[in-house]
Amino acid sequence: MLSISINKYKGLKENKKSKSKNRRPESTTNLKLKVDKPIVENKRDISDIKYTPNFSKKKKTKIIPHLIVDNKNGAKINLTKDEFSFLRSQDLSVEDVFDCLGMTTKHWKNEIRKQGHILALGNPCKKAGHRLRTRSGHCVQCDPKKIAYQNRYHKYGYVYIATSCIENVIKIGTAINIDQREENLNRQEYGGISDWTMQYHIKCSNAGKIEHEIMLILASYRSTRGYDKDGVNQSAQEIFKCPVSKAYDAFTTVIKRFDI
Repeated sequence: MLSISINKYKGLKENKKSKSKNRRPESTTNLKLKVDKPIVENKRDISDIKYTPNFSKKKKTKIIPHLIVDNKNGAKINLTKDEFSFLRSQDLSVEDVFDCLGMTTKHWKNEIRKQGHILALGNPCKKAGHRLRTRSGHCVQCDPKKIAYQNRYHKYGYVYIATSCIENVIKIGTAINIDQREENLNRQEYGGISDWTMQYHIKCSNAGKIEHEIMLILASYRSTRGYDKDGVNQSAQEIFKCPVSKAYDAFTTVIKRFDI
């Protein structure tokens, strides 16, 4: 009984195998592949889209920091290679630069004068992204001439009052050599006048600043005159038509204000 049942089981198993071998594979032509279609929200043809380049955004200048030690007060200043090269081209050093990043305008303008620095390292300018500025906040890399003006403004020298008896006018100015200045004024015929005589002068620091303050007081007496200098027509802006006593009062007022 046992042997017969086993044979039957074997036979059934062999029949199943034979049936599976004789079965033909289904034709692949009848198979359908299901592909998900992309979802298109806008059926507009991309050929209709016109590309308009945007040139309004300016390319930001990449600032590569270079750690440099300021020997004057031990502060560390990050300067780019271009900034460092600019300082050298103007005969300036890192010690002449004050780092004002993160400070308010009023704060850094007071500190830069107290510490005796010439330039400030601040936020990039709008024109070219330069960071070196004068004490007044102007970009010196865009206009290096501002350094010469600033140096004259804070330079040590003479502030003087010169007078002309013929024209009855006075002149306010600055000079390094006071005797030579009087000679040059008459030789050049400044303002078309050749009889300039020095009346008052004082030697001090911030000579250009003091000159400017005196001129502000006498602004209502300004008498601009044209004259010829080396074949070029010039405008004399430092002549004032007022009594000498009035000019002297303005002169002494400003000097006292600067504690000279």
